Amino acid sequence: RVLVGATLGRAVATAVESGRVAPPVLVDGGGEVRSWAEDDLAQALCPAGIEHRFCVAPESGDQAQAQLQLLALARLLRNDLREWARLGGADHPRPRAVVFTSDAAAAVRVGAALRDSLWGEQAVATRAGEKDGEVGAAAFKSKRGNAGKDDFESVVRAGGASVLVVPRAEGRGLDFPDVTHVYCFNLGLGEGDANEYAHLAGRTGRVGQAGQGIVTSVLNADPDWPVALSALTAIVCVVARDTTGRSLEAVAVPSLEEDEDVRKGLDDLLALTEEREPSE
Repeated sequence: RVLVGATLGRAVATAVESGRVAPPVLVDGGGEVRSWAEDDLAQALCPAGIEHRFCVAPESGDQAQAQLQLLALARLLRNDLREWARLGGADHPRPRAVVFTSDAAAAVRVGAALRDSLWGEQAVATRAGEKDGEVGAAAFKSKRGNAGKDDFESVVRAGGASVLVVPRAEGRGLDFPDVTHVYCFNLGLGEGDANEYAHLAGRTGRVGQAGQGIVTSVLNADPDWPVALSALTAIVCVVARDTTGRSLEAVAVPSLEEDEDVRKGLDDLLALTEEREPSE
């Protein structure tokens, strides 16, 4: 059986990656034929038109660095979702974000921090190693919009969560509809991880979605962050079909003075820079 198409979308890419179909033969407008390459897979997985950004968390030089990363993420996320809602108006779909972490332990920690920071504005759900149908300690921290359901899939399907926190290893098998923002939180991706980044970034900016998707990578301000940024730039050049490196934009962490709610900003500063166990 032979399939012929004018475009390579996510469906074709995932079918090739899973082995359900053979890698396609590509023919350009001039009739030149070439074989399928890894870069083609990454580009097909990541929708065109996505805005790619990075942010470097403030450096502390001590053990508070992890807390400053959480503070940076919370401020960015709150500011981004407010801005999306403001620009879209009353008829615009509610913003929805996915935060990908390095592992399940980080997902629990990040989910708890965001629940505290975004309480009253956004409902935060966390998936952290639970099997389908199970309810973990952090499966659904905020009850806003829960409608009596507390397992991760039910909450997501019912639209009861606007911020989803997931380890990157568990992100591929979950269907998150209408995602407007993706955050890659200190994932440590290397230059060879373009396909992994494309899978994560491809959660937003899909066909039929209102508005342009935004993907933000939050980097740790350690001595190796320039190496991490160089790797991220190389990845974005692949998925965005860009040879100039200009597709990756820098974004600053909103300052306390820029926060519309100064009191909330102070609450973040106190809560997220205090080292503590995640609340149940």
